[in-house]
Amino acid sequence: MRLTADLISRSSTYWNPLKEREIDLRGNKIGVIENLGATQDQFDSFDLSDNELAKLENFPQLNRLRTLLLNNNKIEKISSTFGESLPHLETLVLTNNKLANFEDLEPLTSLYRLERLSLLDNLVTKKQHYRLYVIHKIPHLKQLDFRKIKKKERDASEKLYGKAEESRPSKKVKTEAKANGKETKSEDPHSHIKEAIKNAKTLEEIEQITKNQSRALQNHQKRTNGCVTTYRINNTHTQNKSSMTSPSSLKILVGGGSGFLGSRLVPQLKNRGHRVKIISRKGGQDKVTWDQIKRDGIEKDTDAVINLAGARILDWAWTDKRKQVLLDSRVGTTKLLVEKINSMKDGERPKVFINGSAVGIYPLDRVNTVDENYDGKVADNFAGELCKKWEDEVEKLNPSVRRVVTRFGIILGDGGALKPMSLLFKLGLGGKMASGQQFWPWIHIDDATGAITHFLEHNDCKGVYNIVSPQMVTNEELTKTMGKVFNRPTFFSILESAMNAVYGSRVFLLSEGQKVQPTRTVSSGFVFQHQDLEEALRDIHHKKQ
Repeated sequence: MRLTADLISRSSTYWNPLKEREIDLRGNKIGVIENLGATQDQFDSFDLSDNELAKLENFPQLNRLRTLLLNNNKIEKISSTFGESLPHLETLVLTNNKLANFEDLEPLTSLYRLERLSLLDNLVTKKQHYRLYVIHKIPHLKQLDFRKIKKKERDASEKLYGKAEESRPSKKVKTEAKANGKETKSEDPHSHIKEAIKNAKTLEEIEQITKNQSRALQNHQKRTNGCVTTYRINNTHTQNKSSMTSPSSLKILVGGGSGFLGSRLVPQLKNRGHRVKIISRKGGQDKVTWDQIKRDGIEKDTDAVINLAGARILDWAWTDKRKQVLLDSRVGTTKLLVEKINSMKDGERPKVFINGSAVGIYPLDRVNTVDENYDGKVADNFAGELCKKWEDEVEKLNPSVRRVVTRFGIILGDGGALKPMSLLFKLGLGGKMASGQQFWPWIHIDDATGAITHFLEHNDCKGVYNIVSPQMVTNEELTKTMGKVFNRPTFFSILESAMNAVYGSRVFLLSEGQKVQPTRTVSSGFVFQHQDLEEALRDIHHKKQ
C-alpha cells in the first residue's frame, strides 16, 4: 500500500504515554516512505511498525520529530541524508529488521541527538563487538537495545576502537538551536505552512496541506463565533494537558481502579480524555459496585473493560480460606466480566478487554529465559495455578472482542512491594534474600500504566504481553542498587530458613524467580520510560520527596 496523504489524514493520532503527539501508521503494508510532508511537522512520534519498508529514505525536514518506531519491517539500508532530515530525533526503534553489517549503520552517526536506539533481532547484533562498535560510532547514545550504556562499556569501546570523535550537528541545526535560545522577532503566522509546502515532495502532499489548513481555519472560526483570526498550527510541546486527548474519547470500565496500579492508571486515562468508571466494593460518583455488575451487567456504550482486581498475594499466609480469596478476587471477577460481556448482543459488546495476570505463570528458573512465546508447562505451585485459571477465563471471551492479557512482574512505585523493602533499607537493614541469585522481573509503575494505555489505544495489540523491564536483574543486584539509591549498607543477608519461618509456603515468591523478557511488548512499539533499575528507583524516590 502507498503512504498517501489521504492515508496520513485518516490515521489515528493521540498523545502517547510519554506525552508525545503520535501518529499511528502501523500495519498498512507500506513499502516506501513518501508524502510525509503532509503531516506538516505536527508530530513528536511516528509509528511505522509492521509495514514492508526496505529502505529509510525520502524523509522531509521534520524538526519536531523525537521518536521513530520501525519495528517489524524489512529495512536493510538507510539513506545517507537520514540524519539531516530528522535533526532532533532522540529515540529510534529498529527491532526485527534486516540490517546486517556495521556499514549499514553509518548513516545513524548523523543523528546528533539520538539517545535511545534498538537494533534487536537484526543480523548486525550477532557481529563481534557489536555494542562496542555502536558506542564508538554514536558516542552520545545513552541506551542501546533497551540497556543503559555503562562507563565500563565506553572504556572498552575506546580501548578497542580509539577515542570517539565529538558529535557535531550541522551548521543548520546549530543555527536553529541558537535562534531558539534567544528572543526572536514575531513569526509570520503562515511560516509553518509555508515550510511544510516547501518540504513537500509531491503535488499530493501540497494539496493535502492546503486542505488541512483550510479545514483548520474553518474550525477555528466556528469556535470563535465567526471572529476571523489568524490560525497557526501549534508546533510546540507545551500544550495544556487538558487538550492531551485521543481523537476519540473512550468509555472505560476499570475493575480494581482504586488499587495500587489502578489508582495510577485511572487519572492517566482521564487526562487523555477518556471517560472512566471504576468497579469497587462501594458505590459513588463514577463508580459501580461488583453487585451492580452482577445484577445489571455492563452498560451497552462501554468501549473497553480493564480488570486489575486482585487481593494482595504476599500479605497473609496461604490458608485454604486465603487461597479462595485470592482466586475469587482474580478468577472470580474475570469470570463475571467475561460472562456479562458474552451475554451482550452483537454490536453492543466492548471493543477490547484487558485483564491482569502475572509472570508467576512461568516455571521458576534461574537459567533459561522465557517470553510471551513460551508454551511449556505452567509453574508447579499455587501462583502458577492461580494465573492459569485467571487466564483460562479470558479465553472464554466472545471472539468479537479484542483480548489482551498483561503478565506483570514486580511493580515498583510509591507503595506495593517496594514500600516494606524501602523501610528496611532506610533503617540500614536491607540485604539480599536467600542466595540473591534469583531473578526478579520488575517494572516501573509508570511503564505498567503506560503499557496498558498503549494496548488500549492500539487496535492491533492482542494476546499475551509481559509487562516487565527489558533489563533483567537478580535479587542481589536489586539489593545493591537500592542500597546505592538510599545510601545505605547492604551487607545483611536474609537466610532462606528465616524467610521460611515468616512466609511459609509463599517463600518461593521471594527466594526464587524467572528470567522474563517482554519480547512482544517491545515489538508492539511500546517505548519504556524507565528501563534502567537505578534510574527507575531514583525516579520513585525523588517523587516521594
